Amino acid sequence: MKYTQLELAEAMYEPPSVPVNTSEAAAEHIKPTAHTLRALVLQFIKSCGTHGATDQEIAKALNMTENTARPRRYELAGLGKYPIMKPAINKKGKRRTLSGCHANVWVAVEYLEGDVTHP
Repeated sequence: MKYTQLELAEAMYEPPSVPVNTSEAAAEHIKPTAHTLRALVLQFIKSCGTHGATDQEIAKALNMTENTARPRRYELAGLGKYPIMKPAINKKGKRRTLSGCHANVWVAVEYLEGDVTHP
């Protein structure tokens, strides 16, 4: 099943956090805009087609910090604290980052061939 950007934007994920006061404060701070940022991340990943994007590429293209972009991508992959829908994106291989490390490449599920498994 495919989800529209509007459906994803309206989905009320709890931003991810760990039980540390700074993480919980950051999650609370981002809550009002998380749905908009999540829709932007999904739109960008979809625009990359089968090439996909790493977290670093997503952050750079959208002028976000990786600490803002990565949790939104995490939610889109259905890995959030309370996943309420099937993943809209999934991993497709790895690519090197600017520092030379390998990073997962994320692709919208409609661009993946065959069965899509949960990351």
